[in-house]
Amino acid sequence: GGGAGADLMINRAAGNEAATQSALNEMQELLLQGKREEACQKAVENELWAPALLLSSYMNIETYTRVMGEFAKSSFRVGSPLGTLYMLFAGQGTHLFDQDSVEYLTDSWQSNLCVILNNRTPNDNSTILGIGDALWQLRSDAEAAHLCYVLSGHEIEHIDSQTCRIALLGADHRAHPHNFWSPAAIQRTELLEYSKRMKNHKALLAALLPYKLAHAQLLVELGHQQKAMRYLEHILEAARGCKAGTISQRMQYEAEMLELRLRTHMGGKASSSSSLSGSLLGGLRKVLDSAVTSA
Repeated sequence: GGGAGADLMINRAAGNEAATQSALNEMQELLLQGKREEACQKAVENELWAPALLLSSYMNIETYTRVMGEFAKSSFRVGSPLGTLYMLFAGQGTHLFDQDSVEYLTDSWQSNLCVILNNRTPNDNSTILGIGDALWQLRSDAEAAHLCYVLSGHEIEHIDSQTCRIALLGADHRAHPHNFWSPAAIQRTELLEYSKRMKNHKALLAALLPYKLAHAQLLVELGHQQKAMRYLEHILEAARGCKAGTISQRMQYEAEMLELRLRTHMGGKASSSSSLSGSLLGGLRKVLDSAVTSA
């Protein structure tokens, strides 16, 4: 993957031995005077990275991360996984998204993502999130962006949320805000929810419920009333776990309409597998009533 076989180090002209020796002598003189910061800066200016990094490690974290960042930018190809990792070691992940760097980062985004995930550093989730943003903005690659978002721990959100990056997994709601959803996108997102339930059986993607309801409606239209009813049982169970205000009035209306259609198709009888008394969707309506804040 990107950058794996390319030259990683930036080629430098052969160093002038006399200049290097002179810089080392100046460093030594500065250190004899106790001027550690000046000696470190002299090493950085002459790209004597081993002495610079060693000196800075005995100074303070700010100096060390600055020198590490200078070393990474000076030594490694922009966008290379090794350069990316050293920038994160230096705590300078935000510079990966500078205008002159970000396109190189996305050129080898798979390798960069891999090196970040296998060598975790503090706050690296924000870098993974940034790679996703860059992939979407620069390449219009929603699927790749969504992969980054999921791996960064970003949650599925309602499409009307200002911070929404994923409405349905793999669906570009920005390019197609009115018709982005599909059965495949819903099922992909359900798989994500299922994987979360493997870790926490109470895990719930509340923002997915309206799409599940739309999928249930599609099942009805295709003549699969029993499947739709079982699907709605799951929706009802999930709706019970929602916090107040997370279920919209529109979803309530859609549930009422679907209830009417199911009653018609099934002769007014609830699913035989349901342990609920009365209409299943009647119960869902009550849950929705209590979840929507009063106007």
